[in-house]
Amino acid sequence: MMAPGLMSPNAASTAPPDPFRAAAERLSHSVAVATANSPNEDNLRYELESTLERECRDLQIIWTPYQLERTLRNHEGRIGFADVVHGAVIIEYEPPACFQGRSGPRLEHAKEQAQDYAQRMALQEGRPIAEYILVAWDGAHIKRGMK
Repeated sequence: MMAPGLMSPNAASTAPPDPFRAAAERLSHSVAVATANSPNEDNLRYELESTLERECRDLQIIWTPYQLERTLRNHEGRIGFADVVHGAVIIEYEPPACFQGRSGPRLEHAKEQAQDYAQRMALQEGRPIAEYILVAWDGAHIKRGMK
């Protein structure tokens, strides 16, 4: 007899499949295919955003409508365009597989862009800059948080 609260070794194999794990596997596969087949940043962004939306819908997660190329002004009034904004999530897309690892000039440039957009959004929206989630993504590598 097993102690209360403990599961038998076979319990994990009889548990229902985790829908989030299955979605993550589908998402991972779709991202890899899109990255390999996308000729440019715009195509990659479209494919990845479509995949994210589909997986959220299938998991019954409320999909926050996003803004493509959101216009943002800085202190001097100069205009910049954030690739994608989902509420407080700023995604800076780059051409497929261009980061070439965890560091490098393309990733540093993307991080600088995301930080600039967060500063512009904080100015525009009035919320603290720390409330924004910054993401740089080339399909093959993803960097979240830009410190």
